[in-house]
Amino acid sequence: MKNQLLRKLFVRGYSRIATAFYHLTDRLFQGKHRWIELKNELEYHDFPFVGQKGGLERIDPDMLSGCSKGVCAAAKASAGGVIEFMTDGSVIELSVVMKQYLSAFDQPQMPLSSYAGIDIYVKNQEGYFWKGNFTPNRWLGAEMRYTVRLCEDKEKKMHQVMLYLPIMTPVSSVRIGILPEDRLFPVQSSKLKIGVYGSSITQGCACSRPGMSYVSQLGRMLDARMINLGFSGSAKGEQKIANMIAAIELDVLIIEYDHNATFEELKKTHWEFFQTIRKAKPALPVIFLSRISGGISASMEETENRRQVILDTIQRAKGQGDQRVWFVDGMKINRQHESGCLLADDRHPNDLGMTMIARQLAEAVRSIVEK
Repeated sequence: MKNQLLRKLFVRGYSRIATAFYHLTDRLFQGKHRWIELKNELEYHDFPFVGQKGGLERIDPDMLSGCSKGVCAAAKASAGGVIEFMTDGSVIELSVVMKQYLSAFDQPQMPLSSYAGIDIYVKNQEGYFWKGNFTPNRWLGAEMRYTVRLCEDKEKKMHQVMLYLPIMTPVSSVRIGILPEDRLFPVQSSKLKIGVYGSSITQGCACSRPGMSYVSQLGRMLDARMINLGFSGSAKGEQKIANMIAAIELDVLIIEYDHNATFEELKKTHWEFFQTIRKAKPALPVIFLSRISGGISASMEETENRRQVILDTIQRAKGQGDQRVWFVDGMKINRQHESGCLLADDRHPNDLGMTMIARQLAEAVRSIVEK
């Protein structure tokens, strides 16, 4: 207990000194960079429920009354949410403030680069290019600064930049520093908007970095705007979350939640969760995704029973004339590779597993939107 107290005091003191240092350098070199705070600019990021107070929580805490503690805790994390913008600068400065001490989010199957790191991608006519991962010092709960070189060419040209925020670590603020002569503005495009509800797998555990979660990869594969509603350990078909999903404008919805709920909870909630959304959005395409870790995270018998609950929802919907439902079989993904190649532990996909899930979902989404 004494060591923990000393550690907290050290972290707080170090954080304040570091933040004060950055503020001092800002004053000393005032005018070198123009700083833009992106948190309150909704057109820059993929957080439809972000509050006016606090940080970049995926869901405003005031909206979570009545939700489980697990959902409330997981909703604070960024889950690889994207901040996207255009700039004609060749170099930008990135300032990030993490909301909580990173050690509180240690997970053995996740590297620091994933649960607390930020991925930088740049898109041009040839596609998306990874520019690097910025991982904070484990003990630094203060403002962190990074310099990002977008290109080597000094010629003035536009860059589309995507910042994938940490999978598990809450973020208080993100500021972009550009030179006075450079410009920064939102991306003007009518992207496909896809919502994804699910477990820690959907949140992004245990990919190597935020840009490698299946939700992030799917967004790049389809050039889509992703709304990540993955709640680690807590995706149990809560009606409050179903109502939130029903309130978002979406082109496609993906549902993956047969991990966290018990079998009895899954049977009780699955149809009702779907129906709450369907009543509000009768034409919304809905894709159901089952687990890829059958026989490892659960017995094959239980895996098949859970899979059948999902199929029952689909069959019941179709029996009522609903033809806007699809199924992606996670075990089909598993059978394409030796299961040990796809998983970081008994249930969470590694980067390859995330890629295979994203590819299967991308194929399903393309078949829907191209009709």
